[in-house]
Amino acid sequence: MLLMKYGVHGEGHGHFDKLHFIFFDSGREVVPDYGFSRWINIEPKFGGRYLPENDSYAMQTIAHNTVTVDETSQNSARETQAEEVWGERHFFDKSNPAVQVMSARADRHNPGVGMERTMFLIDDSRLPRPVVVDLFRVSSRTSHTYDYALHFRGQLIATDVKYESNVTRQEPLGKSFGYQHIWRQADGTVDGPLRMTWLDGNRYYSVAMAGGSSSDVIFGRTGANDPNFNLTSEPMLLVRPKGARRAVRVGYRASRILQRGRGTVAGGDSLDSPCPKACRLGRRDRVE
Repeated sequence: MLLMKYGVHGEGHGHFDKLHFIFFDSGREVVPDYGFSRWINIEPKFGGRYLPENDSYAMQTIAHNTVTVDETSQNSARETQAEEVWGERHFFDKSNPAVQVMSARADRHNPGVGMERTMFLIDDSRLPRPVVVDLFRVSSRTSHTYDYALHFRGQLIATDVKYESNVTRQEPLGKSFGYQHIWRQADGTVDGPLRMTWLDGNRYYSVAMAGGSSSDVIFGRTGANDPNFNLTSEPMLLVRPKGARRAVRVGYRASRILQRGRGTVAGGDSLDSPCPKACRLGRRDRVE
């Protein structure tokens, strides 16, 4: 199942996460949502209440699988501003089980920047498992830095990115808006397509990203500036192209192990298949 969020902010419980997606496979969060920073019913962890990192990381845009503009969270991480705007559905079509699609826009969350994301779930009989295709377009009259973030779980297995690991010294990715909580573990560049495979449980997952001009690639991990070990340690891939107008084209697929399964593209519409609780919160779309 693939879920994308684009609706209203959600007051105090809302995150700055428009056009964020989550990918489920066989009941597992493969491309996860970090969720909230809180150890429920664990009294030694701040009495089980929300931790300071809930505000400084979990709510920030970079903690989600979407694009962050100029290393600044959507609406500058200000709830009052976020409550005044919302994303809008572009289209949603699940009529063909072989090719299901959803699309949404978020044009008022970053000053002067429009964002549109379209996601397909394709179940082709020639492939062993369904494939997710992700088209993310950002547009602006001025140049910006765009950080396309992909959080995943498991172990990195292979990539064609030529990178250098920061083995003797690691520093946080930034100073604010959640970047201060991400260790910069390795840096690389790509001048064309990018490929990466990781192992989660007993299944491989691969991502292939179409490339244009040169992009920076950063491999990160949560846990920086976390003196009380409140954050869970999770890896992430960050691709940083620069330009006034840019489209990012990405494909995801699972390979071998276990029996054939199905996926989903998600939001707030009711589908025939059951959806985890997370899919029913807020404004989201999904296809299965």
